Amino acid sequence: MSLSHDSAKALCRSLDPLAPALLNTEEISSWLEERRRCCTMQVKQVPLATCQGWHLDEDSGAICHNSGGFFRIQGLRGECADGTPCAQPVIVQPEIGFLGLICHDFEGITHFLVQAKAEPGNCPALQLSPTLQATYSNFTRRHGGKKPPLLDYFLEQLGHEIICDVLQSEQNSRFYRKRNRNIVIKIDEEPELPDTHRWLTLHQLKMLLRQDNLVNMDTRTVLSCLPLSQLPESMLNSLAATDLRQQLIASLCAQNASPPAELTSYFAQQRMFAPPAPQPVPLADLDNWTLDEESLHAKIGAAFEVRFFEVAIEGREVSAWCQPLVAPTAQGLLGLCLITGGDVPKFLVRARAEPGCFDGLEMGPSVQSEPDAPDVLEPWFVERLTSGKGVIYDHLLSEEGGRFYQDHNRCVVLSVPASALPSPLPEGSFLLSYHELNALSRLNNYLNIQLRSLLSTLEI
Repeated sequence: MSLSHDSAKALCRSLDPLAPALLNTEEISSWLEERRRCCTMQVKQVPLATCQGWHLDEDSGAICHNSGGFFRIQGLRGECADGTPCAQPVIVQPEIGFLGLICHDFEGITHFLVQAKAEPGNCPALQLSPTLQATYSNFTRRHGGKKPPLLDYFLEQLGHEIICDVLQSEQNSRFYRKRNRNIVIKIDEEPELPDTHRWLTLHQLKMLLRQDNLVNMDTRTVLSCLPLSQLPESMLNSLAATDLRQQLIASLCAQNASPPAELTSYFAQQRMFAPPAPQPVPLADLDNWTLDEESLHAKIGAAFEVRFFEVAIEGREVSAWCQPLVAPTAQGLLGLCLITGGDVPKFLVRARAEPGCFDGLEMGPSVQSEPDAPDVLEPWFVERLTSGKGVIYDHLLSEEGGRFYQDHNRCVVLSVPASALPSPLPEGSFLLSYHELNALSRLNNYLNIQLRSLLSTLEI
């Protein structure tokens, strides 16, 4: 799908720091503060035995909801696509949910409709979510609650311009083959808005991404799929006020019409000859993991554990419920390097094979370091990170609070000269322009959630 000329122009103006917006900075802050005052959320850890509606199923050996819906916590065992052994719990949720943004042009400037939403695992409680953030179980009202606001726009898309529409993965180290539909719809009319929703420009969202743990993971992944590579270079150059912006625009406007053949061939080769994918098994089959009344946890260190919670949130489709949440044991580090000094600035990315990956492996960031699987950090990366030299972005960004409990990673974007890199690059490493990455973000199963999240922070 291609942007119309008018949509490209309006989207480009949405990136402009000088373009007028419906709300100014003070009004956005006042709205968020008001929503925080209205937000009543109570989250209490409980034993599995009193986690109402959930039980350990004897037949499957998984922690399940009594209805058979929503999701389950099951074991996963086997080998990843790169041969790494796997034996861990995962979230099994085969349904595809909506992560959707509605956009509308005000005075020729595209605004995106976001909501201030509380999730049980959020820290802080309220974060900026997409217009619609709903699992299949939720929007089909399996929980017996109300229909999510503005759902009908996404169920009945005829007559609206589709800006992007793609299936994207969730955390492949926590979920088993989980994908959601990332979609942006442009509408002509202004719908009646709940107090939870407001219109923001793309520039305003980029500025809010510079506050720790404010723009949630679901909003970030949808923003990463916007077809920015379709914006005319002449329009983008009108925004170029800094050296960094000029570099990013040059990388975005690089004339590669499609991903390089060496990359697609590498992925095809790896996926073709990968060992059989890890398969779900009963939790009792995981030798290193123990389930007691308080949690499902590893005997020897792991990146996460599973705990059980009672939740009460006013204003949700259902105001009280119980559920498991995946809690981290430590903070991770995600890093993306912009490599300068060549004809076109490019990003260093690496193929990542993870246990629950739908298609074996996906492209990840330069660094993806978790407590139980730390990346070997190159000296040039550590030196620039610790000195602050070349740091473009350095903030805490949270994972999705509907499944993860107070989980956030340090997310860093660094500018690095090409002379610092080893030659040749390690196998599975690639230098890709912003144009190529943006094109891949609109294809299924190529960029993982960590890389997409980092791409969403880039300011054009």
